Amino acid sequence: MALETAGCARGDAEVNEPMLEPESTKQKPMIIMEGRQKIAIWVAHAFHRLLRHDNQLFGVILIPIAVSAWVNLFGNVKDQFVYVQHGIYSTPLLALAVIFASAVYASTMAIILITKARPRARYDTFWPNFLAAFGGFGVYLFGMLEPPQARLVGAGLPLLLLASGPVFALLSLFYLRRSFSVTPQADRLCQSGPYAIVRHPMYIGHILSLLGLALLFGTLQALLLSSALSLVQLRRARFEERLLLSNFSDYRAYMSNTGSFFPRLGHLKMRKTALLLVMCALGFGAYGALRISPLLAAIPATTLSTDCARSRLEARPRAAEQEPISCAGALIEHCRKSLTGYKVPRHVEFRAALPHSNAGKILRRALREPGAGLEAGS
Repeated sequence: MALETAGCARGDAEVNEPMLEPESTKQKPMIIMEGRQKIAIWVAHAFHRLLRHDNQLFGVILIPIAVSAWVNLFGNVKDQFVYVQHGIYSTPLLALAVIFASAVYASTMAIILITKARPRARYDTFWPNFLAAFGGFGVYLFGMLEPPQARLVGAGLPLLLLASGPVFALLSLFYLRRSFSVTPQADRLCQSGPYAIVRHPMYIGHILSLLGLALLFGTLQALLLSSALSLVQLRRARFEERLLLSNFSDYRAYMSNTGSFFPRLGHLKMRKTALLLVMCALGFGAYGALRISPLLAAIPATTLSTDCARSRLEARPRAAEQEPISCAGALIEHCRKSLTGYKVPRHVEFRAALPHSNAGKILRRALREPGAGLEAGS
C-alpha cells in the first residue's frame, strides 16, 4: 500500500507538472524593460542637465534675434523717412518705435540671461518649463502666417500695441534685472515699480504685443494664435505664483494687495491712463488709414498712361464707362509688382477732390510739393 501510494503520488506529480517556457522567451520582456528604463533615465538626465544651463541657452538664442532686429531697424529708417517727408508722421514713427523697442528688449534679455547665476528654486518637471519656453518664443509663429490682403483696422492701433508691449516688458526688466528668466524661477521678490501695481506686468506686455499682431494681420488664424499664446501667458503666471508662494513667506500678502493683471480699485489713475492711450490709438488708426504711398506718388505719368491705354484697347465697347476701372487695375498691378501682399490695395477710387479733413490737408500739402507726383496728371 505504501508503494502504491508513493507511485500514485509520483504519477500525479508527473501529470500536474507545469510546462516550462524556454529561457529566450523569458528574457525578452526583461531586456525590453531594461532598454526602456535606460532610455528614460538618459532622457531625464539630459533634461536636468539642460535645465542647469537653460538661461544661457535662451540668451544665446536671443543674440541673432536681437541682431536681426537692429539690422531691420537701420534698414527701415530710410524707407519710413520718405513718409515723414510727405507729412505723414504717426504710422512710420510708430513702426520705427516697434522695431527699436523690440531690438532693445531682445538685447537686454540676452545680456541678462547669459550672465545670470543659478536660481534659488525652480521647477524640475517638464510641463512648466515647456509652457514658459513656448510662451516666450511662440510669438515668432506669426512669421509662418500668410500676410493679409486687407486689415480690419488702421495700422495705428496695432502699431501702438506692438510698441507698448516691449515698453511694458522693458520697464519690468529694469526692476527685475538679474531676477528675470524665461522659465519659472525664484530669485528674489520684486515689489517696486510696475510690480507695486500688478504682479505680472511683463506678461501684460506680451499680451499687448500679441493683440497688436492679431489686429495687424486681421485674419482668423492670427486671432486664434494670439488667443492661444495669451492663454499660455496666463498659465505661465500661475506656475510662477505657485513657485513664489512656496519660497517667499510674504508673497501671499503681496498677492492680497496687488492684482494679477489689472490694478486694484485703488489704482484708478492707471485705468484712466490706459483708456486714454486706447482712445489715442484709435485716433492714430483713423489718421493713418488715409495716406499717400511714396511708391504711388513716384509712378511716372508715361507708365500709368500706357497701362490705361492698353487696358482701353483690350476692353469691350463700353470703354468709356470702364476707363476708371481699367486705370485702377493698372495701378493695382503696379503695386503688386513692388509691394508686399498686405500693402497692395484691393480697391482704388478716383476722386476729383481731396476730403476736407486733417488728413486731406496733409495730402493736399504733400501733392503741392515739387516732385510729389503731380506730373502724373499732365
